Amino acid sequence: MYELKKEGGEYAKYKEVIFSHVKNKIYAYERYGIEFSALLIYSDEPIEISICRDKIRQSDKIYKVEENLHLVVYDVIDPINTMKAAQHLLLHYQKYYLKQDVCIALAAAAKDDTASDMSSRLFTILEYALKTSCSNSVIDSTQIRI
Repeated sequence: MYELKKEGGEYAKYKEVIFSHVKNKIYAYERYGIEFSALLIYSDEPIEISICRDKIRQSDKIYKVEENLHLVVYDVIDPINTMKAAQHLLLHYQKYYLKQDVCIALAAAAKDDTASDMSSRLFTILEYALKTSCSNSVIDSTQIRI
């Protein structure tokens, strides 16, 4: 697997997209304690967003960041169940893309997080996964030192 395109700062274009989709979730988490998590699905080759839509709940959202990078925002879910859901998604992608490596970076909302913090954490996790060749796996912050 190769590195993501770094344009205009460290993943600035990607982080803006993620920021726009998690900022309201951060507010709901701070104000009402509604847990959520976000994950990035990455592959060297383009991946179809549509194959994921029927594998997530209606309350969860998936967004295309690039042809080979998608963001999933899981609503009202704790980190343990997010990991289970992410592993389920990974298995689904592996069945659909037999000869293609897929990597999933997962970040659960944390106390005092900003949307920018969460976006940066997702890319730190994804970059670690790519550098260490963690293909066909789900990586979260508990597996690396941030």
